[in-house]
Amino acid sequence: MERHRWPKTAGSSATVCRLIARVIGSMTAAMWIVIFVAGIVQHDQQSFTDESAILAVLTWWAILGVTIAFRHERAGSIVTLTAGCALAIFAALAAGRNIILAVLISSGPFLLSGALFAASWWLRREA
Repeated sequence: MERHRWPKTAGSSATVCRLIARVIGSMTAAMWIVIFVAGIVQHDQQSFTDESAILAVLTWWAILGVTIAFRHERAGSIVTLTAGCALAIFAALAAGRNIILAVLISSGPFLLSGALFAASWWLRREA
């Protein structure tokens, strides 16, 4: 019996990249949506600042990129990567201490998801 080696071709590598990107992007989007809903339900007026508004816009931009990437990998990866870079810059500027942790938590999953969507698009284009 021949042992199956996985992935066999560039096409299946693209499928694996796309699947992992979808899972990471969806889980990150779900996490941020839960955070936003919890903030709205809490009705805390002091938590709505300019900083939180900027964070909300950048995060929704990244979530939009992940959503677009489900259908159009190239466009979605570009939107997700640019939103992830913008989130990284914002987190670095807004974080008081633990700048690296803030950058990794806020933008890391979106950057990884965007890079995997781009890799999937690239591999499918090559196949």
